[in-house]
Amino acid sequence: MKKILISLCILSFSALAYAQDTGIVKGIITDHEYNNEPLAFATVILKGQDQQTETDLNGTFQLKDIQPGNYFLQMSFLGYQTVLNPIIVKEDEETEISISLKALQISQNEIDLSGDKKVGKTEERL
Repeated sequence: MKKILISLCILSFSALAYAQDTGIVKGIITDHEYNNEPLAFATVILKGQDQQTETDLNGTFQLKDIQPGNYFLQMSFLGYQTVLNPIIVKEDEETEISISLKALQISQNEIDLSGDKKVGKTEERL
């Protein structure tokens, strides 16, 4: 019985020593062009952890259980420029970020079409 109790104590202490507290990344994504309106359903990807989420109707997002460290947070939305921001996640802390995405500028260049018209006569009769 004493050996079992000692084994349980050792396992408990080793689990506590191995356990590392995690952090949270949360924020809001808005539209830079239109009075900073929230962007719903924008994609948020935490590079290096392969975690991702989408913003809610208020443009807010939250990523939980992130190991402390340096990461890049990628934010994108259809028709807008993708943003890649460096962030630092600390244990037992919330990292907050606020980003305004800019709309993509679509430019159309002028196209010149040119060709030669061949003129000729046929001598055949139908």
